[in-house]
Amino acid sequence: MPDCASYELEYRPSTYWDTPTALLANIKGARRKSAAREFLEKGDFEGLEDWMTQEGLPAELRDALGRIHPALMGGEYLPDFYDDEVEIARVTLRSVMADVISVRARRVAVRIVYRIVDEYGTTFDLFPEDSERPLSMEELIGLMDGALDEDHHEIGITERYRELNCYEPGDAEGLVDFVTVTSEFYPELTAWYAEEAEEWVREKKAEIDSAA
Repeated sequence: MPDCASYELEYRPSTYWDTPTALLANIKGARRKSAAREFLEKGDFEGLEDWMTQEGLPAELRDALGRIHPALMGGEYLPDFYDDEVEIARVTLRSVMADVISVRARRVAVRIVYRIVDEYGTTFDLFPEDSERPLSMEELIGLMDGALDEDHHEIGITERYRELNCYEPGDAEGLVDFVTVTSEFYPELTAWYAEEAEEWVREKKAEIDSAA
């Protein structure tokens, strides 16, 4: 586990809605979201074209991007958002298709309801399923790390994908950045999971050393 003292785990956004960061949150495409973020960080609003910030792309444009390179499709096939739903975190894989797993929150009456979706229709069980207010960073990490898919994998939605692609302990170093976590609402989340990945690599190296 990363060094908890280095992170503000009790940090809790005041809301997931009606904030400047929400402009980027529901862009499905990983490359489009990254490009839009760069334009906004530079204050280049003229360069930020409408198609970059759309939730999803028309099928013909999406297919055209795929013909340029499969990685440009990453996230574009995620399910549509429900009404009043926003992405609060995403996991992006360094796979051929740059696959994306999206963690979402939706206002339902006086509760916030959560779900996890990917581009393949996987059903995820998660806890908590809902809350009265936005999750703390610690609670979000618990939700992500405790999520189960239909095969009941028990290592969440980050480490699981490294493990699936690590055929030998010696493969680990090349997978340190295979999983990237980002969030428009939790500024320390990327660093937390990057540290987790480095720790995972060290554990795999220790397996090699112990077997020598």
